[in-house]
Amino acid sequence: MTISYSPYNNSLTVRFSQMVEFKLFPWFDEDFSAHARLNYPLFGIGQPMQKLFPGYVPGDYESVNVFAATLDFSGPPVDDVPKDVCIKLARGVDEVVRLSHEASVYRKELAKLWGIAVPKMYGFFIGHYEDTPVACLVLELCLGPSVPLCDPEEFIRLAMQNVRKVHTIGITQNMPLELHHFVMKDNKVLLVDFSRAVAHRCNYAMPVYTNQRFCLNREDVNDDDGHNCSELITIAKENMRTASVPSS
Repeated sequence: MTISYSPYNNSLTVRFSQMVEFKLFPWFDEDFSAHARLNYPLFGIGQPMQKLFPGYVPGDYESVNVFAATLDFSGPPVDDVPKDVCIKLARGVDEVVRLSHEASVYRKELAKLWGIAVPKMYGFFIGHYEDTPVACLVLELCLGPSVPLCDPEEFIRLAMQNVRKVHTIGITQNMPLELHHFVMKDNKVLLVDFSRAVAHRCNYAMPVYTNQRFCLNREDVNDDDGHNCSELITIAKENMRTASVPSS
């Protein structure tokens, strides 16, 4: 992978440890320069979701690469970029390629859904540390709802509404969705991780509730004649099973 440095004068310096700092440069037209302090890793599911799903155990991770971070701006603060953000790091060619793809999906296809179905994107920066390519995606930090959500079924309903919105614009995450692929912000359940996203065409936007209750056993939902989106149905069923909510 060849990295061409951008023509923009801004940069993002990420302190990964006491001994390691990455100086990265904007891939698009980000209009801020800052130092990023990594505060703590974001792993598994957040505390509000742990209360909803106490028995959930996330799958194994090869590495922790997502962090809550604080930006110290080099110059005046930027109106549209908060100090507290989420930073997703990539190191090595394969990880940087995947994160570059994810940033492009956020920037293009998902732009209309920022803050609605997916976190807001604030920037994507790329560079080298010694001989290793490094990249950093700066996103909205989503740590929980403003009002506690007490019903697992309501969580799944809100999650599925936003999965449908992502499918409607022609994108699928192209992976089995588990609880750690969702985060909470205010009263919303947002999707994260589009590193494997591909174009997708839904033949039918699956209804996920009737009279405010889930309904997955209707004939027009469970039929297998190609009119429905099998991925939406699978995601709904798996998450319903996780929430221990009957699907009938």
